[in-house]
Amino acid sequence: MKLEAWVKERTATTGTSKRAVLEDLAERAGVAYITLEPIARGARMGNYGKALSVSEATGWKVSVLDLCDPDPERTAAHIIAQYQPQVQP
Repeated sequence: MKLEAWVKERTATTGTSKRAVLEDLAERAGVAYITLEPIARGARMGNYGKALSVSEATGWKVSVLDLCDPDPERTAAHIIAQYQPQVQP
């Protein structure tokens, strides 16, 4: 699910504004509101750690892949490379 759809769903079920939903999400995810606002309009995140926090704060309804890149295979490779321990030859 895209963040845009998640925000629309939350505004419909809670009766609060888009800004209030994003501010609450930002607080729970530990990121700035200014980080989430463009993402809720369709932009992509470049920081996988922040994307993981946002995904977790949505109850995993919005995946890291949906937040970061429209090409899941490329994104998955970046995530693996970022978090995989460096192996010394």
